[in-house]
Amino acid sequence: MLFAKYLLAALPLVGSAFGAPTAAKKDLAVVEDRDINILNIVSNFKQEIDGPVTLIKQGAGSTALTQNNLQEYLTTISNAIGSTTAQVQALQKRDLSEMTPEMQKRQADLVNEVGQLLAGVIQEVVEALQVIGADLAGIPIIGNLIASIIPGLNTLLIGVDLVLAGVLLVVQSLLGNVAGLLNGVLGGLGLGGLLGGLLG
Repeated sequence: MLFAKYLLAALPLVGSAFGAPTAAKKDLAVVEDRDINILNIVSNFKQEIDGPVTLIKQGAGSTALTQNNLQEYLTTISNAIGSTTAQVQALQKRDLSEMTPEMQKRQADLVNEVGQLLAGVIQEVVEALQVIGADLAGIPIIGNLIASIIPGLNTLLIGVDLVLAGVLLVVQSLLGNVAGLLNGVLGGLGLGGLLGGLLG
């Protein structure tokens, strides 16, 4: 990481024998902070959309799911995707060349945990979109919200993978059919294939 490079460059060429361990501890602390941040961001994202996703599923096929409340639920999901993406993009990408074996193991564990969380969220969103009736999905404002969610998920996943390489592979391994599922849901809106390149 750039922070670690500047820190090491600032150390005197001839100094205390304790200089290098101190720098390593500081570097590890920065890594741990970043790891906690990305995990918290994704966990909070899941919490934000759990409510509206559940309400869409519960109301599907009944008069409980109206244009107004569906619009509210989809707006919450779309906004959560946008704000989460912005938080992820603000994080610094890890320099893999500077990772110790201990840090590499932590990275692998974190990649799996974050990937599984994101895969679960995507699956929940897919299922929610799938149960929205054609009558509601055909309303322009509803269709526009659905259309914003699809590329939004695309951007979020790519952003997370840029910060934490390997997350996208975990998601693909768990949701290999998500592109086909999304294309089927959105085909009537002329949006089929939007995620084909990402998760197909």
